[in-house]
Amino acid sequence: MCIRDRERKVFNINMTNFFLQYVENRDKTLVSLYPATEIQHYPSQYFLLSAEEKWKFYQESCNILRDFNLIIAAIDSGEIFIEGYRKISRMLSILSLVTAPQERFEIAPYILRLFELVISTKLIHKVVSLLSLPDDAVLLEAARIITFLASGPRVPHIPFDSIFHPSKMTTKVLLINDRVIGKLINLLRIRSKEVREQVIVALGSIASYDKEPRDLILQLNGVEALIGLLAEPLEDSAIRKATWTLAVICGETLPKDAALKPEKIVIDILTVAVRIFTKTEDPETIANILTILKYLLVLVEIRVDNVNVWEQVVRMVTYPHSLVRCSALSAVKSIITLNEVQTQFMLESGLIAQLTELLTSQNRSVKTDACSILGLLCQKGHSWVIIG
Repeated sequence: MCIRDRERKVFNINMTNFFLQYVENRDKTLVSLYPATEIQHYPSQYFLLSAEEKWKFYQESCNILRDFNLIIAAIDSGEIFIEGYRKISRMLSILSLVTAPQERFEIAPYILRLFELVISTKLIHKVVSLLSLPDDAVLLEAARIITFLASGPRVPHIPFDSIFHPSKMTTKVLLINDRVIGKLINLLRIRSKEVREQVIVALGSIASYDKEPRDLILQLNGVEALIGLLAEPLEDSAIRKATWTLAVICGETLPKDAALKPEKIVIDILTVAVRIFTKTEDPETIANILTILKYLLVLVEIRVDNVNVWEQVVRMVTYPHSLVRCSALSAVKSIITLNEVQTQFMLESGLIAQLTELLTSQNRSVKTDACSILGLLCQKGHSWVIIG
């Protein structure tokens, strides 16, 4: 190694350490870049509640849980039907209210008991069978329940030998064995907007965290169905949910080895994502698109006819809405990590200026994110560009 190369290497290391000293936890760079899929809780209309309202909702759910077997018996006898499933949906909706690990742990007995009853009463088979009924109200409740059940209880510190350990995918496996994915895909063409949107979210919930269910959605042409849907005039809420589900399918929440391969499906998703990206002003949809781009842009080449996509990603780094900004920085980090050619193009498109602007923010987490990206650039040997 010549002296100049050695000096350059030392300089890059020093610059990396300079920026990362501002990152509180070096093992978790981009500490505020929570995935969009973790902070959007589409399944429940009860999401925006205060702590006091959450506690009251939890107490009411506990009271309903005591009558779970009676509710199932009444459903089976025909005494109550839609109302019974609504009560079950209400009990499960606590999963979208209580999302922090500590909160989940505190009400773990309730959540685990609820899922035990779901299994023992064979509720999953009953709910999936509802997807064949021509009743929009019933279909809506069925899709909501499936959305909640697909993720499982996800309670911290569950023993590995428990059927509810995340690795077991117990409820998701039962849903898949009842052919729920194909039935949900068929419902994407239903006229009811509310049912259709809940079905979209249910597919995203099934695809989340596990590669095998995601791959099954791909095999059953679920992505083609979603893309076809996005080619039609849709409400903003439907576009938001569909792009969320596509972000999950592209890799968000999934293991690193679950990345989509560079084949036709990648191009098809990118095409629709870029089209929406250039038109929408909805922050959540933009964040979802940026999450899709995080996984797919590194798989394609920059060409004259698509360079504006990378330029737009760079511009989104200083977007006022925190969700968009975080998703943009996450996409930038992915590109810097995986694709040197695209990294160079983003640097030429003003990335350093955008990151420098973030360093002037009064928000500490924003500065931390910017320092994390700058530190990563230094690790990749771009210190001289930053100084320049």
